[in-house]
Amino acid sequence: MEAHDKPPVSLYPTDSQLQGASDENATFFSTKDFIEAWSRSFGSKYRPLAIPVIGSEKPRKMYALQATDRYRSRYVFLGPVGLYASPGWNGRLDRSTLERILRWLMTFRTRGFVWNVRFDHEPLAAPLSSAGLRFERVPTHVLHLKQGYEQVFASYNATIRNHVRKAQRRGVRVRQADTEEEVQAYYEIHMGLVRQKQQGDGYGFIYPLELLLELTKIRDSARLLVAEVSERVVAGGLFFRDGSSVMYWHGASDRNYS
Repeated sequence: MEAHDKPPVSLYPTDSQLQGASDENATFFSTKDFIEAWSRSFGSKYRPLAIPVIGSEKPRKMYALQATDRYRSRYVFLGPVGLYASPGWNGRLDRSTLERILRWLMTFRTRGFVWNVRFDHEPLAAPLSSAGLRFERVPTHVLHLKQGYEQVFASYNATIRNHVRKAQRRGVRVRQADTEEEVQAYYEIHMGLVRQKQQGDGYGFIYPLELLLELTKIRDSARLLVAEVSERVVAGGLFFRDGSSVMYWHGASDRNYS
């Protein structure tokens, strides 16, 4: 595929023409709100990158992160840390839409990019893999919720169900975190686990508190649920609303309350 230093002007409209599209196959992780929240949290390490999307609906943008080295070469992350990316589309995804995006990405300045595709976006995954990009499949656990809570709860084994009932009897309360202080209380639990694990086998990537604070401000799409005992936060989990699914992303609990 031909590479360009900058996208051919004839293929792309001006910024004033690029409007967001409401479509059934978009993803939260390619939105301006999500990418800018991530960029602000990491300071100068990452910068937002707005990618024009032409075709398969009205002109719009998908957003990604880019990191630049001292030689002005860049690495692009379409959905950081394994999260998904999508240009969004209604009905049929045109191959020409993806060809334009790849041409825009594959300049001589781009040293590499990573594009993770959501489990239900096969119309996006298939043409990307056939474009000659190196790819791998990773498992996704999907829990179908349409049947309602009672049927989902009944599908767990007896041990798990007993744990849930015991927690309810002992006064555990689960609710949405509404203040920065509650987010910070959850983060302290997370960092307590980090310190414990660093004494053993170590711990992976540690997200900064600023990221959780930024993400939980996006009320429509990010929600931190906390579990309380006697009004003390003892556990929590961060969830993202993404298309027709809700994704569990981050969780921690105080082992003293196991």
